[in-house]
Amino acid sequence: MENLLSDNLDGLNEIISYFSTELFYLIGIIINIVMFLFLKKTTTTKRLSDLITSGVFSINALILFGIYAKNYLAFGGFNPVALNNSMYFSAQGVILSMFVNIFMLIFILITYKFTRKTRFKLPAVNTALLLVAMCAGLLIKTNNFILTYLLLDVLTIFIYKYGSFMRIRKYTVFSSGYILFGTVASILFLLFYSMTFIVSKNAVQLDILRVCMTLAIFLKIGLFPVYNYIATREYKFNIPYSILLFTFLPWMGVVAFNKMTESFNTTNEVYQIPLLIFICASVVSFSLFASKQKNIIKFNANLSYLINIFCIMYIIYFANQDYKPIELSTGCTFILMAFWSLICALKINLKVNKVNITSFKGLFVNNRVFASLCAFVLLMMIFVLPSYNSLNFIYMLKNIYVYDKTGLYIIYAVVFGFAVILFNVLKFIKNIYSFDKNNVKNRFTTRTTQNYVVLAMIIIFLITGMFL
Repeated sequence: MENLLSDNLDGLNEIISYFSTELFYLIGIIINIVMFLFLKKTTTTKRLSDLITSGVFSINALILFGIYAKNYLAFGGFNPVALNNSMYFSAQGVILSMFVNIFMLIFILITYKFTRKTRFKLPAVNTALLLVAMCAGLLIKTNNFILTYLLLDVLTIFIYKYGSFMRIRKYTVFSSGYILFGTVASILFLLFYSMTFIVSKNAVQLDILRVCMTLAIFLKIGLFPVYNYIATREYKFNIPYSILLFTFLPWMGVVAFNKMTESFNTTNEVYQIPLLIFICASVVSFSLFASKQKNIIKFNANLSYLINIFCIMYIIYFANQDYKPIELSTGCTFILMAFWSLICALKINLKVNKVNITSFKGLFVNNRVFASLCAFVLLMMIFVLPSYNSLNFIYMLKNIYVYDKTGLYIIYAVVFGFAVILFNVLKFIKNIYSFDKNNVKNRFTTRTTQNYVVLAMIIIFLITGMFL
């Protein structure tokens, strides 16, 4: 009897340790809900909510780092654990979950000036953010095809709720376009998925349905030219919502797609050729859309889509054989986050309602550090500067070229896309270093977190990204 109780207790402790981060998410959610229900909307309440939410992300990041370090220091390697074949605990999953928490911690740091102006109580906004992070953590752990998609679906719903809590207009639907895209994508995916059981014995029809399911996933995460979340309007004046929608969601979409491909073969021609044609067309489209943008948010969105759809292209080619596309998507997400930090700092200091590419004009004259960081971040985003991301990008291009003759056409499309982006980025940098004094903005004289802490953090990211 004692042995039975001991075994059950050990199993319970093991499960709690595996889901310790989710436990802290729940604690943070409960505290924020209590604050939302019983505390008034004051500056102190907002600061306390931000502090608690940041604390949850910090603790989780430390816990995950401790789990990773303990397994390597104490056991000489990480032993992956499967929980009822539906959840999977691995070294890569721990690192990815740690990056999710670091991302959210940085997100709060660079956007708190915007979130504290929300019409809703901030605890409700932070509750939605914690739910987004918890869904992302569970998505990383899950080992089930349909559960992966459902978690991705729920994650998009909580991103919508995050933006909805920050809406400016009263008594209106926050984003009918977002609801339409998300609903259509979910209906199409579930419809095609249910049809796979009907034609399960016909391999060709099954592959065609899987192509349709994959396109529904692309629509869900925004990797669909023309018909994506850029067609909505609410993101233009809501930078925190834009960061989650155009940077975090595509990143999690790549992670989800990488997991879902474990359930079916992506290397057969019936599945592969239609999707690769679609992705090549998307690469060209996103690069052209980005090159024509004067809106900095649309530029970031198209660049993020371009990078992440290239990662998905690699996953389709090599059927989940290595972790390079996830590494590239994660690294580029944090470089994009560095650029978002600069955009937030610029908007706060210039006190403008909307930041465009023209807002960066002549920045070198009044703030050389800021201008230099903008140039370095932009060049790292498109793999011009040597870094771990650029090495990954070259490695993936080489593998695609060696894999098959058709890879040459894909490389043409990718190189064309990034060449177009590079030309636009060089014009962007030229504007930053413009010496036209008529376009000089006010100096960044206010001593704020964005002016000092955020810029120092970006420098650390750049050094880490280049040499590690």
